[in-house]
Amino acid sequence: MPGSVYKFEDVYSFLIPEKTPPFWVEMAGISYCNGFYHIDREESDVTVIEYVYKGTGSLRVGESMYHPGPGDVYILTERSDHAYRSDAANPWTKIFVNLKGTAVPMLIHAFRLHKKVVYSDCWALAAIFEEILSVVKKNLPVEDTMEHCGMLVF
Repeated sequence: MPGSVYKFEDVYSFLIPEKTPPFWVEMAGISYCNGFYHIDREESDVTVIEYVYKGTGSLRVGESMYHPGPGDVYILTERSDHAYRSDAANPWTKIFVNLKGTAVPMLIHAFRLHKKVVYSDCWALAAIFEEILSVVKKNLPVEDTMEHCGMLVF
């Protein structure tokens, strides 16, 4: 059995209140994956949005397969079955945001983002993902963190 699935990961998590607010960042960070990195979720309880800086990998959502690479963003909606794995020879480096709350699926549908999984050539979005990462690192009051991240995500 291989060791850790990361070369390094910088993760920031936020305890979810008893009553989940309409928008909540459960976790955000950056992953420097190795060739063993993999995530498998059945009926995911979280929406995941990830920006790929470099590397490649494979992503399965339901029965569909994708291969996100540099500059791509993928959105894995709550309640989806999905699995993703970093390529062994060219592993991912990616920023991720895991979201919860009733506003998340409503906004995904309102912006018609549920019609697609992988968005290619999103280089301009790197700055937004970097700002989200910067905000979660600041140790602000949690309400301020959620408000700022909410504005950036949407």
